[in-house]
Amino acid sequence: MVKDNLNEIQEKLTKLANNLQDIIAIEAVSEFQENFNRQAFFTDAWEKRKTEPERATLVKTGRLKRSINYIIQGNTIRFVSDADYANKHNLGLNVIEYVKAGHVKAHKRTINSKLVEVARHQRKAHSKKVKTIKRQFVGYHVQLEQTLRENILLLIKNAMK
Repeated sequence: MVKDNLNEIQEKLTKLANNLQDIIAIEAVSEFQENFNRQAFFTDAWEKRKTEPERATLVKTGRLKRSINYIIQGNTIRFVSDADYANKHNLGLNVIEYVKAGHVKAHKRTINSKLVEVARHQRKAHSKKVKTIKRQFVGYHVQLEQTLRENILLLIKNAMK
């Protein structure tokens, strides 16, 4: 009877150990996505937008949030995103963007607090430096480690029942 219970517990713990990387990765991705709802990297609030400060930061379509995924390679879990601008925002990089030549529609622009009409014109191809403010949403944080530890201990306790 006791031996059967020990074998059952051992099977549950072996199954848990085999799935542990996936469990950790899924929980971490969930926490990283929750950063978009918190508008912070766990407890470190993101800097507000310069334009439209009332609008959510890093959220327009939700693509960046949904793009967070993971890859397991041996004993390592890598968190990845297929959004080409993810690293730029997560790390706060200064990048050089290349602007294509093309037509610019007529529009209005505020210059020195005056609204000015700008006529339709040709734009030349050029490059420009763009400084992106760091708004980290993926990475190590003490709160993430604590959450993962609590969840793993809970899973182990449940497996021991």
